Amino acid sequence: MVWDIGANVGWYAISAAHPARANGRVVAVEADIWLAQMLQRSAAMQPPMTAPIPVIPAAVSDSIAIRLFHIARREWASNFLAGTTGPSQAGGIRETRRVISVNPDWFSERGAAPDVLKIDVEGAEFDVLRGRLRILSQSKPVILCAVSDHVDEVSALFADHRYMFYGGDSHLRAEIHRASFNRFCRSRTA
Repeated sequence: MVWDIGANVGWYAISAAHPARANGRVVAVEADIWLAQMLQRSAAMQPPMTAPIPVIPAAVSDSIAIRLFHIARREWASNFLAGTTGPSQAGGIRETRRVISVNPDWFSERGAAPDVLKIDVEGAEFDVLRGRLRILSQSKPVILCAVSDHVDEVSALFADHRYMFYGGDSHLRAEIHRASFNRFCRSRTA
């Protein structure tokens, strides 16, 4: 099971569906309804030997709530939840919408916990991670996370759950000791 939180147009979700094969499952979560609809069309066109990709049009954060979601003026990949700094590539805010926000445990209570968890939510990664993540201590998924804000807090949270960080850009996959952009981590006890 793969969770793609902040799926955007689905590059990661569709890439994960191929090795997961038809018996696997990839859940794509995207708060921007326009991007979620585009991803649903792409998922429907995948060959039958790939994992199904249900698309959930929601934000993921630390709580279940209705949140404000900013649509970036310059780049669709830069949309972000209100209350976060958002990416510099946003170029301002085109419009603001209301979206449903759920926490990761809400997902795990309604289906299988992930083996792989990808989080790229434009500055709200810490909000996702502090959202009562029982999966970090129970299922211990491999995590790919684009951390741009709250680096020390994210690093401490992963360390508390006995996760190791590795550089996502390095072909050597050397262990590092602090979260940063484009990193993956794995539980020491998995």
